[in-house]
Amino acid sequence: MTEYTEILNNYKTINSSAEKNAVVFFGADWLSGIPVAELARDAGIDAPVYNRSLSGLTLGEAEQAADTCVCSLQPDKVFINIGENDICEGFDKKEFAEKYEWLLYTLHSKCCCKIYILSIVNDKFGAANGMLRAIAEKYGCEYVDIQDCRTSFRSFFSKVRFFLRKHPISFYEAMRS
Repeated sequence: MTEYTEILNNYKTINSSAEKNAVVFFGADWLSGIPVAELARDAGIDAPVYNRSLSGLTLGEAEQAADTCVCSLQPDKVFINIGENDICEGFDKKEFAEKYEWLLYTLHSKCCCKIYILSIVNDKFGAANGMLRAIAEKYGCEYVDIQDCRTSFRSFFSKVRFFLRKHPISFYEAMRS
């Protein structure tokens, strides 16, 4: 976690003036490069949106970073996209599931928020996303499949934008999308 010390300190500083009950994106490599706040603003989303992702983050490190990146913001909704750095040769499905479940337990126990689990866009061995879908169902989270959004931030945002709203979508908004 020492490689993230400076970034986490910066997050602590900006979190002190951030709005509570916001939407937080918490992820690793792929999600860390997406300007979600700008995309939300451009789409007219009225909820504050923060991206607290860390490039290179693993599930083992995510639990330690969760307090600063997620819990301190007291979010309404959290989108998680972690696990891509845990998938490698010798991938241990059981260990992956246990770490993911522990991260969800940590978030559920420290935050009163709706949790959305985003699929891993580069599931190298095809094993993780099926497990993530099952974990989401088991723990009352929403699973959002974004695998086909690897090359387009806009297509990613079009899949998640309706979940960002603080109010139900109107008929007019549904017809425009």
